[in-house]
Amino acid sequence: MDTLLQDLRFAFRSFARRPAFAAVVVLTVAIATGGCTAIFTLLYGMLVRPLPFAEPGRLAALSMQYPEGGVVDGRVSLPDLMSVAEQCTSCTGVAAAESWSAVLDDGEQPERVRGAAVTPGLFELLGVPPHLGRTFLPEDGVEGTAPRVVVSYGLWQRSGGEPDLVGRALRVNGEPAEVVGVMPPGFAFPHSQDVWRPLVYDPDEERTNRYLEISLVRLAPGATLPALRQELTAVGERLAADFPVSNRGWSFAAGPLRDEMSGSGTRQAMYLLLGAVGFLLLVACANIANLLLAREGARRREMAIRQAVGAGGGRLVRQLLTESLLLALAGGALGVLLAVWSLDLVLATNPEPLPFWQSFQLEPAVLAFSFAVTLAAGLLFGLLPALRAARTDVRCGLLGSAGDGAADRAGRRLQRLLVSAEVALSLALTFGAALLVQSYVAQVAGDAGFDTARKLTFRTTLVGERYAEPADRAAYLDRLTERLQEVPGVLRAAATGALPVDDGGGLVAVEAEGRPLDAGHEVQATYVGSTAGLFDVLGTPLVAGRGFTRAETLDPEARVVLINRALGERLWPGQDPLGRRLRFDGDDELWLTVVGVSPDLQWEEFREETAVSRRQIHLPCARAAWRTMSLIVATAGAPAAVADDVRTAFAAVDATLPLWELRTYDQVRWQTSWGEAVLGVLLAYFALVAVLLAALGIYGVVAFAVTRRVREIGIRLAVGAERRQVVALFLGEGLLQALLGVAAGLLGALALSRLLTSLLYGVRPQDPSTLLLTPLALLAVALLASYLPARKAAKVDPLDALRAD
Repeated sequence: MDTLLQDLRFAFRSFARRPAFAAVVVLTVAIATGGCTAIFTLLYGMLVRPLPFAEPGRLAALSMQYPEGGVVDGRVSLPDLMSVAEQCTSCTGVAAAESWSAVLDDGEQPERVRGAAVTPGLFELLGVPPHLGRTFLPEDGVEGTAPRVVVSYGLWQRSGGEPDLVGRALRVNGEPAEVVGVMPPGFAFPHSQDVWRPLVYDPDEERTNRYLEISLVRLAPGATLPALRQELTAVGERLAADFPVSNRGWSFAAGPLRDEMSGSGTRQAMYLLLGAVGFLLLVACANIANLLLAREGARRREMAIRQAVGAGGGRLVRQLLTESLLLALAGGALGVLLAVWSLDLVLATNPEPLPFWQSFQLEPAVLAFSFAVTLAAGLLFGLLPALRAARTDVRCGLLGSAGDGAADRAGRRLQRLLVSAEVALSLALTFGAALLVQSYVAQVAGDAGFDTARKLTFRTTLVGERYAEPADRAAYLDRLTERLQEVPGVLRAAATGALPVDDGGGLVAVEAEGRPLDAGHEVQATYVGSTAGLFDVLGTPLVAGRGFTRAETLDPEARVVLINRALGERLWPGQDPLGRRLRFDGDDELWLTVVGVSPDLQWEEFREETAVSRRQIHLPCARAAWRTMSLIVATAGAPAAVADDVRTAFAAVDATLPLWELRTYDQVRWQTSWGEAVLGVLLAYFALVAVLLAALGIYGVVAFAVTRRVREIGIRLAVGAERRQVVALFLGEGLLQALLGVAAGLLGALALSRLLTSLLYGVRPQDPSTLLLTPLALLAVALLASYLPARKAAKVDPLDALRAD
């Protein structure tokens, strides 16, 4: 203990003598370990922390696959889920949830809250008991049962927090619903829900109605996920044989519920960021190790004296490692503060509420990781310099001479190797960041098929008996669009069931007349209902034919349809689709005539579109108006300038309905690409820091070489060498190290590009321009970092250099 205290006191005195050096090392460690801590906090909250359910590892999520139609992660229908419950012995129960827009209108102003329709037994399957009251019973999911709801703890608190709320009625979506239970604090399955209603199961429901947002099962004791998948394969085959029209070609898939709730894109992004900060940490450690190696020369006499008075090599290594670990711990503590600050900054820009199961706090596991990374960094950058310093030649150190030339050359080679490694890691990081930034720019600037400028959007939920039928909703939307078009500054308005570049629409199987399903011609497409003039509002003319008339959008018997060009080519390749007919799977007698062909708009979010989402069907509003509809308003000037007037006009038509998500279309584009923006910015930040550290490493090595070779420079100048030749000499040394790093970094960049493929949009993983410009940019930085000390070398006075020796 006394020896340790001596080492600590000596280390603090050493830092006090060289505060600038200590500050640089601490700040470098703080940036690197802070990045590691911040990213691991995100990763732990999204992918590692156990879900707040009973035995979450035994919960699995179900999805559907239809390879022929391009469906790889489709939703499950309720009848198919019930078949799984009846036929699978590997699970003890099934449950499902579907997001549901709920409007609470007990007060003066209707409040839209996030809700979910869930199968009775969902909460028991998750193993989460209510805080008050009960959850849903099987009879609550029977058609005709009085409406009942379960509310979240947060909604209960906002409603006053009175225990007698259970048993009372809330007005939900225009009708009274009995509150039967309150869930515990923090529970909001599946994302951030505040109210739940029972999902009614109709045994006669069409199996083609695949709409369940989340379908899950709990594995039976002793059952495994592979065993469940094997049983699901058999169930899928039986359903395909029993129900060929609806289930032929469809199969089940199952995976851990954690993966379903996190998403594969999120996992890839988190692992990529963790790898990026790992690269940054290595660059920082290499940079600090170079600083310590350079400092070794200045401390050579000190090490020799300590050895002369009896200190062994192990004692010196322990002393120097103590100094390195102290610097690392100080940097790690500062890094934790930087991580907290940066996380707050990033999460503050999130346009959506976080899922209830995600929490990004400095938990013990995160702090333990940060501490381990800090210790590893201290050992990584401190061990080699400590071992070299401990081997100092005592006689040469006391005399102040250079010492063993071979040892010095080995030290310089080690420094150059570390700098080349910094450049290689920086290049890989910069290349990945450049690809992701280009991908984000491509999404923001991507052609959605229409101009998003000067457009305002909002949503509303049509609740109550007066809007029970699609025709009633269509009539209201017609009145609303007419009223909106009277607002000064508004040019046109239209309603749609899904916003382009945001929602995607519903999924349906389509049959073209003359091509029956049993011949294998089923086509999957997305559909949406809209009012007249939607494409006029978007500013995009039809490719052929006409749009819906106002009368058709109000007529529930109108048998007309618009399709986009991609679907027309799929159904009738090389033919004119106008005047042809199609029908939806399950509507045997309802043939719809194609009266217009729309352009191929980007209806799904960028980077999330599929072969199915590229095929679009538009129905008259009276046939396909949903409870929740979106409005698009084209304006003459800035959309935000008419926002208040739009609110007033909306309330004038029906003040009992909620208006929510009032945004400009540019904000919609930003919000749908927020994740990619954050990923690109973070990676670009890490790359920039790595490049700066690599540049400092090159500068330090070249500057150190200049100080050690002052006499050589003087001799060269004395015998006639030109100063530009001296500059070229040291520029060549710096560029050689950079070139070696660039060569290795290109190999790393090509390997990294394969991992980025699924995260990119509109840019090739091995983009030639990026592969060319990134190394050139690194070489330019290396040239500048080498030029500064090289220019200083060229200013050496030969006489002063020779006298100094």
